[in-house]
Amino acid sequence: MAELMKKQPLVSCIVIFFNAGEKFFIEAIESIFAQTYENWELLLANDGSTDESTAIALKYAQEYPHKVRYLEHEGHQNRGMSATRNLGIRHAKGEYIAFLDADDVWLPQKLEQQVPLLESYPEAAMLYSRTQYWFSWMKDNPATSTLKSDAIRGDYMTITSIKFDQLIEPPTQLLVLLKTPNIHPCTCSILIRRQVFDTLGFFEEAFRGANEDMVFHSKIFLKFPVYVSSGCWDRYRKHEDSYWGNLSRQGTLSEMVQAGRLKYLNWLEQYLQEQNIQDREIWQELQKALWPHRHLVLFRLLQLPQNFIKQTKHFSKHLANRLLPAHTRQSIEEYVRLILFQGGVKLISSSPEIHHYPNDWIVLCVVSNGEFYIETFINHYFSIGAKHIIFLDNGSTDRTINLASKHGNVTILQTTFKHPVYNRAMKKYLINRFAKNRLFIFAEVDELFTSPLKEKEEHSLSQASPI
Repeated sequence: MAELMKKQPLVSCIVIFFNAGEKFFIEAIESIFAQTYENWELLLANDGSTDESTAIALKYAQEYPHKVRYLEHEGHQNRGMSATRNLGIRHAKGEYIAFLDADDVWLPQKLEQQVPLLESYPEAAMLYSRTQYWFSWMKDNPATSTLKSDAIRGDYMTITSIKFDQLIEPPTQLLVLLKTPNIHPCTCSILIRRQVFDTLGFFEEAFRGANEDMVFHSKIFLKFPVYVSSGCWDRYRKHEDSYWGNLSRQGTLSEMVQAGRLKYLNWLEQYLQEQNIQDREIWQELQKALWPHRHLVLFRLLQLPQNFIKQTKHFSKHLANRLLPAHTRQSIEEYVRLILFQGGVKLISSSPEIHHYPNDWIVLCVVSNGEFYIETFINHYFSIGAKHIIFLDNGSTDRTINLASKHGNVTILQTTFKHPVYNRAMKKYLINRFAKNRLFIFAEVDELFTSPLKEKEEHSLSQASPI
């Protein structure tokens, strides 16, 4: 074993924590001890905790002094996530650095598989992969209320890139991040070369909480190639006591997301100026992203026609509420919308007739401007056994239809009726037309569910006859 460790580069695993409690924190630490890769060190960086997590970290450092080190800020200060990550980096001895938050876990083969992969691409500054959004760690997890799909409640994997299993040159991933903020790696999925911090600097300590990872990753995306894997080696625990869960419970989530986005964009603008970046496409995408924030009054004025329509509909609904019983009103609304909707659907492309067997299942998806997701979505669901995918395109102006139409066993329809007003009508139409007496699953274009046939009831897989 000692001979093997000499051949393996040292990986510094950094876990930052602030009042992490006991259960999640221990599970995170134990997932590092469970690694099949031997040559690692663990740095437990305390951001001023006042609960039992300090004692837990000290206990591990005392019991495993050759593997675990305990770190904290001077005077046991609370200085935020960026400063605490930097504390770990400054003390790291490894050639590679990996991060894990105190409520997440790594899968056992993470380092064993990621280290040789990054070593095989010496030009890559960083490797990252997809992450499993982990709801199933507890039964009836209340955090499932954040899922976009009302058809499925379960774990799914993030979409962290528009390309996978390849080296991606700069500044491709930065442009993707500006266009689609949700396409971004989770911190627990990355493996990064220690020397990158010496070249680019550390995490920006002005970002104490949200977006601190996005800021540093943007520096890398701007200057260095990165390798993006389609694998999954980590689980991001979804729970109500997380940073985002607390904001949601306080009713400030949307406000804080917008404020965090603006702070990130302002930082990026200043950073690009300091680095004398002249790339026209980057600046164009940055200005597009900043425009709603910089011209808030004009942006809101442009929203007035849409708001007027909404108010008119609201008034009509209010009047109907007073005159008609609830069940009658709802039935009439849904029936009218379905009738109207059926007349506004056209077939764009379809595969030849497919013969289905009893256990075959299909995927139904309503999509709009899903260019960045569509290839991964299609490849993922075919890889786990889907027989056919039906897209209902809702007015895409990008390459969504073009990309989807290149695949076999894919049917594409299009409508101009707007989601979410016609959401129920869209789903009912797709079920009536394509999914009678057949197993099917509804998924958003950015949702990658795993093994959907394993838990039919939990995932709301429905029986509906051949296309």
